[in-house]
Amino acid sequence: SPASGAIAAKDSQPLQVTLTPGELASGTYDDAVAISTSSGQSIGIPVGLTLLTRPTPVPKLTVDVGNLSFSTVSGGTLAAQTVHLSNQNAVAANFTTSSDSSWLSASPASGVVPANGSLILEVFVKNSRLAPGSYLGILSIQPATAAGSPLPGGAAHAVFEVGAAGE
Repeated sequence: SPASGAIAAKDSQPLQVTLTPGELASGTYDDAVAISTSSGQSIGIPVGLTLLTRPTPVPKLTVDVGNLSFSTVSGGTLAAQTVHLSNQNAVAANFTTSSDSSWLSASPASGVVPANGSLILEVFVKNSRLAPGSYLGILSIQPATAAGSPLPGGAAHAVFEVGAAGE
């Protein structure tokens, strides 16, 4: 800028060139700014641009639990157990949970672990319709990203023992 103007003989005028990289990929770009005079003379001024982009931070979720164990009598109540999710990066991390068993669930079932933060999941067992016996369920915790990288320790294995009433 300015896009046009007049310069007196033997005078100078600063010219500002603004580059808008937009969605250009990293790399080197060469072009020229054309200046035309009222007499039809054209001058090209070379302009070079080297664009370096920073990689987008990726959430780094970890789960700090391996096995959970619940035990009760048929129809008894159980306290929830906890699983800690940690995010060791400067960007928040979305996650989802899923279970291979209808009796095993987590709350929240999905959510966001803040940047450089942590979140506690409560793991619940619904035992009201289970017969006495041993049950094994897997609660999977996965990042909700396009990359979907696996979590270290990303599954909590729950062993559930239901005894007959009076045991």
